[in-house]
Amino acid sequence: MTQESKWTVKDLDVDLWNYYSETFLFRYVDYQVITEYIDEHTYNIIVRRIDCDTGWIDNLKVLIYNNLTKDSLIINIPNQTNNEYIIEMHDTNVFIQPSTTPFIRLPIMNLPNVPEENHIDKDTFNKIFPTANVRFLPKSLFAVGLNKKILYMYNTDYSQYINIRQPIHHIIQVALKYNYDNFYFIISSTDGFMESTYMPLTIRDNLKEINTPDISDLNIYIP
Repeated sequence: MTQESKWTVKDLDVDLWNYYSETFLFRYVDYQVITEYIDEHTYNIIVRRIDCDTGWIDNLKVLIYNNLTKDSLIINIPNQTNNEYIIEMHDTNVFIQPSTTPFIRLPIMNLPNVPEENHIDKDTFNKIFPTANVRFLPKSLFAVGLNKKILYMYNTDYSQYINIRQPIHHIIQVALKYNYDNFYFIISSTDGFMESTYMPLTIRDNLKEINTPDISDLNIYIP
């Protein structure tokens, strides 16, 4: 590192506090929160949106925690039209030291748009992705594939698609960002509750095999 290199602040942690997006359904947002050492009494806290180069409307709060004194402080961050906001912290009563961790602004991702979805049957899915060999899937499982940058998907009725739409889109966006193509995966829209699969609740020893017709309308737990 050169003399001009910048460092974060020693023994100080910063992060978003109690963060819950005001526009959650379903919006992917990614932030970087980092300190920047200025001098022995001054440092910056920098909040950046790194999923795109626009601002935010999330009424953010940042937690500052001192690992030596165990003191903490929560500060409000105003909504922004730009993707970065800097807060200067200055206290002549506190001696601040630089850490050995370099101060680095992470690159903005600017993920590409998700291609139009093509909802197809399982036979068509298997023709496009021959090694998939998808047969019957429960309604909680989705077969998703990307081929020649075209998005394909198979599910029995898509009634639970809203639960898994954003994770699927994010996987596809990252793949397209890094030119990864011609792949497929199976993803579950449920969070693991067995009650929708085995009724009544006391009967759970009757195994059900995925890829058989009798489970096509069930929610299946995938560990």
